[in-house]
Amino acid sequence: MSAPASVALAASRVVGPLAVVALLLVPAAAERSLASASAPDDDLRVVEAAERQDWETVRTLLAGGADPDFSQPDGATALHWAAHWSDLPAVAALIDAGAAVDARNDLGVPPLWIALDNGSAEIGLHLIEAGADVHARLPSGETVLMTAARNGLRAVLSRLIAGGADARLAEHEAGQTALMWAAAGGHADVVRLLAESGAGVRTRTTRRFTALMFAARAGDVESARLLLDAGSDLEARAIDGSTPLLIASRSTDALAGIDWRVIPFESGHEATARLLIERGADVAASDRFGRTALHAAVETGRPGLARALLDAGADVDAQFTERVPALRGDYISRAPYKGATPFWLAAQQTNIPMMRLLLAAGADPTRRNAFGATPLMVASGVGENDARRPSDHRVEEAVRLLLSLGADVAAVDLGGRTALHGAASMWEDGVIQLLVDHGADVNAEDGRGRTPLYGVEYGSANAPSESTAALLRRLGATEPIVEQ
Repeated sequence: MSAPASVALAASRVVGPLAVVALLLVPAAAERSLASASAPDDDLRVVEAAERQDWETVRTLLAGGADPDFSQPDGATALHWAAHWSDLPAVAALIDAGAAVDARNDLGVPPLWIALDNGSAEIGLHLIEAGADVHARLPSGETVLMTAARNGLRAVLSRLIAGGADARLAEHEAGQTALMWAAAGGHADVVRLLAESGAGVRTRTTRRFTALMFAARAGDVESARLLLDAGSDLEARAIDGSTPLLIASRSTDALAGIDWRVIPFESGHEATARLLIERGADVAASDRFGRTALHAAVETGRPGLARALLDAGADVDAQFTERVPALRGDYISRAPYKGATPFWLAAQQTNIPMMRLLLAAGADPTRRNAFGATPLMVASGVGENDARRPSDHRVEEAVRLLLSLGADVAAVDLGGRTALHGAASMWEDGVIQLLVDHGADVNAEDGRGRTPLYGVEYGSANAPSESTAALLRRLGATEPIVEQ
């Protein structure tokens, strides 16, 4: 990547779903011709040499009396560039030459912020010792103390606090504080320092998030423990009704994919949720969609957490009360979740161990969602698609388990679909055979008169499955009537 030309700050500095934590570097070559027309040659050459990291030229020019504070058209000085390149000797040389440590570019950014945003504690401390303003704040409201907290720079933070920096301030857009940023970043040592320095552990963002919620979402059990010990509200609710326990239970990390099902990996979220349960969190609490922590434990595939929630008294048959909107970047509809129980979700995922765990706790294996779909129907494929469909053997095993529990193969949802319609749409030949063996009607029509064979032949944008169509015909399916 070529060297950037001038330094400017990205407009937003918010941690979390609104996160834009970046340094925006924009070309300034076109601006240089304007600057060179009026600037003394040596003064201009200082900042241009700093931009390209030509520190020998910078030192030579400074020794000759060049102005260390001459700025480019966007306000960037040589010290801004030295901080950007994380070059401590260059920073020291410029300060020794009289460079203004609190010079700001046109977006109000001082060198100290750039150093801390880069994670350079050494340069940050050097600037502070040289007199940089510990109260410096960007137009967005972000303080240099917040920047240090976000990057876990405890030594810098300690020096800023000792110099009088206010740990209680929040940035303007979302109302987030240094303590929240430290918790979101998993910096427990910084969380401890801020909590001991008077940072508000119960402060809320504009969306009612607390620092404990950020720790829960990050899966940082140590920060969560520190915040609880400091008096954080265990039952605080965000704007969507989520509690810290709900947030920890539904949060996960993933390496790739459109949602958490694709490549999840182990994180600290379960340990954080267990800590919250141990501290007495309400396991029956639900968000505005009716989602409970038990629903979330099933969704994220955490049987250990599900067991802990059940042992603490979670309602095994709690139901979603509203449609759940699709997540950003998630093209799988969650609308059918309305009315879904934890067991219904486990059946949808064909998660056999989770299904058995919930059954042992007394789950109702026949409870429908708000659209009439039974666990058997969603396990068979009703409302599903190929994007996150489990392997065939898992589907067959889940269907076999549900049939052994007495699931009704003739049940229909509000659209008139049966489990066989779902299995046919997913080309699940083994499941089709199982359902028919248990009495499913191979010619059942949904509310629009479509049979399972119709769905295979005409219900998909993909080419029909010849094996599935042939199986249905062998089992007695009649040819569908297609209106011209």
